[in-house]
Amino acid sequence: MLAQPIPMLIPEVVGFRLTGALPEGATATDLVLTVTQMLRKKGVVGKFVEFFGPGVINLTIEDQATIANMAPEYGATCGFFPVSAATIGYLTATGRDKARVALVEAYAKAQGLWIDETSEDPVFTDVLELDMAEVVPGLFGISKDLAQTAQADNPLSRRLGLRDALDSLEALHKRLPFLGREARERWAPVLNRWNSVIMQELETLQAVGVSGGVENPYEVGNPVQLARQTLFKGRAELRDAIVNALRERGKVTLVLSGPRRMGKTSFLLQLPALLPGKTIPAFVDLQRPAVTASDSALLFALAQAISRDTQPYRIILPPPIREKFNTSPFEAFDDWLDKSVYPSLQDFTILLTFDEFEKAGEALSAGRLSRQVLDELRHTIQHRERLALLFAGVQALDELGPEWSSYFINVRSLTLGFVDASLWYHALFLVVMGSVGFLIASRRLGKLLLP
Repeated sequence: MLAQPIPMLIPEVVGFRLTGALPEGATATDLVLTVTQMLRKKGVVGKFVEFFGPGVINLTIEDQATIANMAPEYGATCGFFPVSAATIGYLTATGRDKARVALVEAYAKAQGLWIDETSEDPVFTDVLELDMAEVVPGLFGISKDLAQTAQADNPLSRRLGLRDALDSLEALHKRLPFLGREARERWAPVLNRWNSVIMQELETLQAVGVSGGVENPYEVGNPVQLARQTLFKGRAELRDAIVNALRERGKVTLVLSGPRRMGKTSFLLQLPALLPGKTIPAFVDLQRPAVTASDSALLFALAQAISRDTQPYRIILPPPIREKFNTSPFEAFDDWLDKSVYPSLQDFTILLTFDEFEKAGEALSAGRLSRQVLDELRHTIQHRERLALLFAGVQALDELGPEWSSYFINVRSLTLGFVDASLWYHALFLVVMGSVGFLIASRRLGKLLLP
């Protein structure tokens, strides 16, 4: 290859020009969602994205990292920011040698990699522009909730979701005056239009509910999803037991057991609404055969659950890379936790919840999973303070064999049974949502059933 030309395909570089500053109340997550939507619409697969412009100066190094790390979400090969005073501040704050920090700043300026108020805009293949003052706090969260509501399987769930959206829109509308005149003039018509459309949909659903029959949202055998949390009643004693156990100094492994069809899966799915705000439940469904097919599949599923379930708490993590888990699953899992998860957790605690954990026992017996998986889980809870485990199933932990009870010593057993009889009335009332005839009948029935 000596003295031979080497052809190289130079990637297209799309510039994303940021101006202004985020309005009060807006977070990096709101900005990330806006940027991601714009880049997905543009189409940047296989391209580089460089963020530039005067607005970059107004972003912290943490905000810049959050946006850049979302490159897999908007499809770019990479997303990056130029070196700025925020970069130098980060290097200084993290104890880097003063001479090295000065060298980084001098080199970046000499090579044209530096950005400040006087920097000229680079030349790009294409350019997008966003005034960060136009980012509306929480609007994309409302949009996501409405998308889920539109897919609800019965009118009751849709009505509840639409009413929640109206409440969120009203709260956002009250904040508009504090975001400045430009933001108010731009977004007030949008919020008013959304409000009008939702009200029309509610009127349509109400007409259907009056003229048609009442659908039963409690479908036998189907867990109650988090989007339908208003249908979930009871289990306060289990919630309190979990909260108290997580507050103890010793690392407790929780085991929730009970007969089938008692609502274990529904309870796990409702934990984000039941537990305090600093505890993040990450749900892992071990009934899916693909999850327990191998060590790499299980650990990758755990990482996916953590990445997915931390997003509602405004923690944006880089997605785990499947190829790394296939090559070296345990090293990839530990590396992803230490480098991606823990630096972003702040004071949150992640509760990994395993549904139907007997399936993991079956996979161990069949040789699909190795005992090293149990070693990894035990190591995780022993050496990572902000990670805890909850196993849910029909059996108790020691019923799966001595290796389980020996791996997880400090076990707290919880039992799930029938809900209190007094809760049934509230559940029936949710079904009718104002159906007077059914309400009278349910009260008569209540006299017969309740003590």
